[in-house]
Amino acid sequence: MALVGKRCPSNPKGATMPSSARWESMTDVPLMVLAVATIPLLVVEANATAPWTTAAAIANWTIWACFATDLAVRTAQARGQWRRYLLTHWYDVAIVGVTVIPYLLPIRALRSMHAIRILRAARVIVYAVRVWHTAIRIWQGLIGRQMIVAMPVVVTAGATGIWFAESGTNSTLGNFGDALWWAMVTVTTVGYGDIAPVTAAGRVIAAALMVVGIALFGIVTANIASNLTQHSPPDQAT
Repeated sequence: MALVGKRCPSNPKGATMPSSARWESMTDVPLMVLAVATIPLLVVEANATAPWTTAAAIANWTIWACFATDLAVRTAQARGQWRRYLLTHWYDVAIVGVTVIPYLLPIRALRSMHAIRILRAARVIVYAVRVWHTAIRIWQGLIGRQMIVAMPVVVTAGATGIWFAESGTNSTLGNFGDALWWAMVTVTTVGYGDIAPVTAAGRVIAAALMVVGIALFGIVTANIASNLTQHSPPDQAT
């Protein structure tokens, strides 16, 4: 007798994939691409001239709408566990919230140029966290691929964050290339000292980069040591 259909190997009862898992599988990669695209768009929006700033702002709000829709759908699918979902996916909540804070709270201090730069830096950081979590979920267990994703994201996020936090304040940051150089030497913990943060927000970003850099290179070192230990020939008795 012919079989009508095949059962999913991860589901012995042949049940269909939950709607939340289907939605996640469909949106993970597109949203990760949008999160990566947001980082240069924020730089363009903050530093370019019209009409590029207008185009970048429209693109950023469009991407924000995609993330807000995704968060609403996933929260609705969580149903009775929506509080737990929002806590475990705090970076999605932060992406939606940090963007609209200056427009929802009529506080003059939040609309100051320095506060806007800090909020832009925070947006870059939460988008980078979103990319990191999605990449790890997609390429789970492949340490080489994790590093390929992690290093450019961490360096770009750190450079953009320090640029928003200290451009116009730190005389050693002449352009965005200087910010990229600073992020690279900081995440590798080399720290030449030619560029140093002078604001509280910049120092927090620097501390985060150093901690992340130590963790990433520690993972690589441990992975290499583990592989060498597993493939080394056993000692022969004399």
